Amino acid sequence: MCLAIVPLSKVYAGYTYTSINAPGVVDTDIMGINNSGDMVGDRDDPFGEPGFLLSGGTFTKIAYPGVTCSGLRGINNVGQITGSTCTGNYTDYGFLYQGGAFTDIKYPGAQYTDVNGIAY
Repeated sequence: MCLAIVPLSKVYAGYTYTSINAPGVVDTDIMGINNSGDMVGDRDDPFGEPGFLLSGGTFTKIAYPGVTCSGLRGINNVGQITGSTCTGNYTDYGFLYQGGAFTDIKYPGAQYTDVNGIAY
Protein backbone atom coordinates (compact mmCIF):
# COMPACT_ATOMS: atom_id res chain seq x y z
CA MET A 1 0.00 0.00 0.00
CA CYS A 2 1.32 3.42 -0.92
CA LEU A 3 -0.01 6.61 0.57
CA ALA A 4 1.08 10.00 -0.65
CA ILE A 5 0.16 13.19 1.10
CA VAL A 6 0.28 16.11 -1.30
CA PRO A 7 -1.22 19.57 -0.81
CA LEU A 8 -4.42 19.90 -2.87
CA SER A 9 -3.11 23.06 -4.49
CA LYS A 10 -0.37 20.93 -6.09
CA VAL A 11 -2.72 18.20 -7.30
CA TYR A 12 -5.36 20.45 -8.85
CA ALA A 13 -3.21 23.34 -10.05
CA GLY A 14 -3.88 24.20 -13.68
CA TYR A 15 -6.98 22.03 -14.04
CA THR A 16 -10.59 23.08 -14.46
CA TYR A 17 -13.39 20.72 -13.46
CA THR A 18 -16.75 20.96 -15.17
CA SER A 19 -19.97 19.16 -14.25
CA ILE A 20 -21.59 17.48 -17.22
CA ASN A 21 -25.27 16.69 -16.84
CA ALA A 22 -27.53 15.47 -19.60
CA PRO A 23 -30.84 17.35 -19.46
CA GLY A 24 -33.75 15.67 -17.67
CA VAL A 25 -31.85 12.68 -16.27
CA VAL A 26 -30.82 11.40 -12.85
CA ASP A 27 -27.26 10.33 -13.64
CA THR A 28 -24.76 11.12 -16.41
CA ASP A 29 -21.65 8.94 -16.88
CA ILE A 30 -18.89 9.95 -19.30
CA MET A 31 -17.07 6.80 -20.43
CA GLY A 32 -15.03 7.84 -23.46
CA ILE A 33 -13.55 10.92 -25.13
CA ASN A 34 -11.66 11.46 -28.38
CA ASN A 35 -9.04 14.04 -29.38
CA SER A 36 -11.77 16.44 -30.60
CA GLY A 37 -13.42 16.45 -27.17
CA ASP A 38 -16.45 14.42 -28.28
CA MET A 39 -17.68 12.38 -25.31
CA VAL A 40 -19.80 9.25 -25.02
CA GLY A 41 -21.45 7.59 -22.05
CA ASP A 42 -24.77 6.61 -20.60
CA ARG A 43 -27.46 8.17 -18.47
CA ASP A 44 -30.38 7.11 -16.32
CA ASP A 45 -33.67 8.55 -17.48
CA PRO A 46 -37.30 7.58 -16.82
CA PHE A 47 -37.41 5.41 -19.96
CA GLY A 48 -34.25 3.32 -19.55
CA GLU A 49 -30.57 3.90 -19.95
CA PRO A 50 -29.78 5.15 -23.45
CA GLY A 51 -26.29 6.10 -24.47
CA PHE A 52 -25.37 9.56 -25.64
CA LEU A 53 -22.86 11.50 -27.66
CA LEU A 54 -21.88 14.96 -26.40
CA SER A 55 -20.36 16.93 -29.25
CA GLY A 56 -20.07 20.69 -29.54
CA GLY A 57 -22.19 21.13 -26.42
CA THR A 58 -25.11 19.12 -27.83
CA PHE A 59 -26.33 15.82 -26.36
CA THR A 60 -27.50 13.24 -28.91
CA LYS A 61 -29.27 10.12 -27.62
CA ILE A 62 -27.97 6.88 -29.12
CA ALA A 63 -30.11 3.89 -28.16
CA TYR A 64 -29.78 0.38 -29.53
CA PRO A 65 -33.29 -0.65 -30.65
CA GLY A 66 -35.23 -3.12 -28.49
CA VAL A 67 -32.95 -3.26 -25.44
CA THR A 68 -33.14 -1.85 -21.91
CA CYS A 69 -29.86 0.05 -22.07
CA SER A 70 -27.15 1.03 -24.50
CA GLY A 71 -23.98 1.91 -22.62
CA LEU A 72 -21.56 3.75 -24.87
CA ARG A 73 -17.96 3.11 -23.84
CA GLY A 74 -15.57 4.48 -26.44
CA ILE A 75 -15.23 6.88 -29.36
CA ASN A 76 -12.29 7.21 -31.68
CA ASN A 77 -11.05 10.14 -33.74
CA VAL A 78 -13.13 9.20 -36.80
CA GLY A 79 -16.36 9.04 -34.75
CA GLN A 80 -16.82 5.28 -34.45
CA ILE A 81 -18.51 4.46 -31.14
CA THR A 82 -18.45 1.23 -29.17
CA GLY A 83 -20.73 0.06 -26.41
CA SER A 84 -22.72 -2.76 -24.89
CA THR A 85 -26.39 -3.59 -24.48
CA CYS A 86 -28.56 -4.72 -21.58
CA THR A 87 -31.22 -7.09 -22.86
CA GLY A 88 -32.67 -8.32 -19.59
CA ASN A 89 -32.27 -11.98 -20.57
CA TYR A 90 -28.52 -12.37 -19.90
CA THR A 91 -27.50 -12.38 -23.53
CA ASP A 92 -25.95 -8.92 -23.56
CA TYR A 93 -23.55 -8.09 -26.37
CA GLY A 94 -21.31 -5.37 -27.66
CA PHE A 95 -21.74 -3.19 -30.70
CA LEU A 96 -20.07 -0.74 -33.03
CA TYR A 97 -22.08 2.35 -33.98
CA GLN A 98 -21.06 4.25 -37.10
CA GLY A 99 -22.89 6.19 -39.77
CA GLY A 100 -26.20 5.81 -37.90
CA ALA A 101 -26.06 1.99 -37.91
CA PHE A 102 -25.32 -0.63 -35.24
CA THR A 103 -23.14 -3.69 -35.88
CA ASP A 104 -23.34 -6.45 -33.25
CA ILE A 105 -20.14 -7.74 -31.67
CA LYS A 106 -20.65 -11.16 -30.08
CA TYR A 107 -17.82 -13.43 -29.02
CA PRO A 108 -18.65 -16.95 -30.27
CA GLY A 109 -20.13 -19.11 -27.50
CA ALA A 110 -20.13 -16.31 -24.91
CA GLN A 111 -23.25 -15.31 -23.04
CA TYR A 112 -22.01 -11.74 -22.63
CA THR A 113 -19.67 -9.59 -24.70
CA ASP A 114 -18.64 -6.15 -23.48
CA VAL A 115 -16.85 -3.69 -25.77
CA ASN A 116 -15.11 -0.98 -23.76
CA GLY A 117 -13.19 1.09 -26.28
CA ILE A 118 -11.94 1.56 -29.81
CA ALA A 119 -8.57 2.65 -31.20
CA TYR A 120 -8.05 5.27 -33.83
